[in-house]
Amino acid sequence: MASGTWRSGAAAGNSLPRAGLALSAPAGEAGGGVLGGAIEAINVGKLKPSPLPRRAKPAAGEGWGGGDNADFPRSGIKTMRTTRDLKLQNFARELRKSMTDAERRLWRYLRSEQLNGIRFRRQYVIGNYITDFAAPKIRLIVELDGGQHAIQQAYDQQRSAFLQSQGYRVLRFWNHDVLQQTESVLAEIRQYCQHFS
Repeated sequence: MASGTWRSGAAAGNSLPRAGLALSAPAGEAGGGVLGGAIEAINVGKLKPSPLPRRAKPAAGEGWGGGDNADFPRSGIKTMRTTRDLKLQNFARELRKSMTDAERRLWRYLRSEQLNGIRFRRQYVIGNYITDFAAPKIRLIVELDGGQHAIQQAYDQQRSAFLQSQGYRVLRFWNHDVLQQTESVLAEIRQYCQHFS
C-alpha cells in the first residue's frame, strides 16, 4: 500500500482501527466505503491551523492586571487591594434588606444613576467597613448618621480616616436632615458629583 493512503486497522494487521475510529474503507478500495470516498488520506504534516483568531492579551486596564487608572479622579493615590470578607458581604446584604427610613428616602434618589448619571451602591464593603452609599467610580461615600453616631464619634473618625486614605471623599448627613431637608442634601451631593459627570 502506498504511503499516505487510508487503511483500516484490520488491513494494517492491528485489531483496532487507527485513532480509535471505526470507519470502513473509502470507495475504490476493497470493501467499498460507507462515506463514499469522502475520507482521504490524513497527513499530519498538512493540517491547517484553526481559522479562529487567537485571543490577544488585553490592553492595559482591561484585565490581567497592570495598566493605569485613567478614569480614577485622584490617580496619585495608592489604594489598598483587598479581598472582601464573606461575613462582611453577608452582613451588608442583610443591611440592604433592613434599611432605615432615611436610607430608604435617599436611596430613592440615588439609585439607577438618577443623580448626574453616577452609579451609587448601597451598603458597599470597602476594606473592613460597610459604607451606607458609595460611588466607586468617582470615589465618593455618603454616610447617614443617626443618634448612635453621637456616641461613637471616635470610631467614625477612624473609619473616615481609613476611607480617605483609600482615596474616597466622605460626605456625612444626619438622618433628620435627609428626612426633612432632602433637597438640600441632594444639592450638596450633586455639587460634588458635577465635577465628574
